[in-house]
Amino acid sequence: MNKYSTLKTWVGHKLDVVIERRLRRLADAEDVLHVAVMPDVHLAGDVCNGVVVATKSRLFPQAVGGDIGCGYLSVALGVDADVIDQDIAAFMLSKLHRAVPINKHSNHCKIPIEGKLSSPRLEKFRSREGSLQLGTLGRGNHFVEFQSDQNGRLWLLIHSGSRAIGQLISAHHLRTADIDMVSGLKFLNADSNDGQRWLNDQQWARQYAAANRLAMLGAIQRLVLGPLGIPIDRDSLIHLDHNHVQQETHGGREIWVHRKGAQALLPDQISVIPGSMGTSTYVVSGRGSMDALNSCSHGAGRAMSRKVAFNKLSTKVLQREMNGVWFDERKSNRLVDESPSAYKDIRIVMKAQKALVRTIDRRQPILNFKGG
Repeated sequence: MNKYSTLKTWVGHKLDVVIERRLRRLADAEDVLHVAVMPDVHLAGDVCNGVVVATKSRLFPQAVGGDIGCGYLSVALGVDADVIDQDIAAFMLSKLHRAVPINKHSNHCKIPIEGKLSSPRLEKFRSREGSLQLGTLGRGNHFVEFQSDQNGRLWLLIHSGSRAIGQLISAHHLRTADIDMVSGLKFLNADSNDGQRWLNDQQWARQYAAANRLAMLGAIQRLVLGPLGIPIDRDSLIHLDHNHVQQETHGGREIWVHRKGAQALLPDQISVIPGSMGTSTYVVSGRGSMDALNSCSHGAGRAMSRKVAFNKLSTKVLQREMNGVWFDERKSNRLVDESPSAYKDIRIVMKAQKALVRTIDRRQPILNFKGG
């Protein structure tokens, strides 16, 4: 057992027994120095979402997840939020289907990223599927949302990641990974050839995910905002991811910090923490908590699994909970698992991480676009 690891939590509720077991297993893994648990923690694969893991020399791909580089892009628009009425909302939703495809484009796009992936198989997938998926949203909790801040200004928020290429990169490197005998999790040594290849491909996927969000922003600007005469304030851009591993210095020591569903936020650095498709997004700045390794939650976190949400909730519940937020109601039966009540209460989540972030603004959703 790794007797030197520590586990710190910032949660506003009693943890599920299964989650507690997963967290303890992670903290006991060989080479793990520290585990920080964010208030949006929930089950997701072998390592929970909403965790930060510090190691000396081992890399744990499962502590990053398959959607490498998934993150947020937030930008202010040059109009007041009340410009969106029923007609404008209908226009936006109809154009978003074209501007931001859910799965693939019909034509290949040039990927604006230098460097190569570590295997011919990954390179082949990059040139084919990677170029078709650049500028696409994906399903699940990925979204495009128009919001109003407390001064009535309109904002755009995009949440998406590295699409299928990130999943493939993760699966590819897990096949060559060793198994930690204590936790059962797979790992690569950072100074090994396999570890260096994983780091190269992980960094490439982070860049791809960032380029993906910027491509969507460009398409929304051309096809949605341009025809409406709505400008973008590029100086207001916030662009961060929450699924990654990177080398950082903490306490005068260089360590590997893995984040899965957790944001890296330096002291006074600005980011956003969304709730669900019908609830508030909080604009925050980091407080610089050493115990949290300068991290915070990436959202509210699921209160129900997708399967439970589909069985327990209904389209009527979804439509009632959206409470005036425009969305494509034709997709209601596919979005039941994204109902606000399928997620934790964002207010409780924010209260639980007061030591990690300070709230500087709050934005209300006006229009939400998801794939379902």
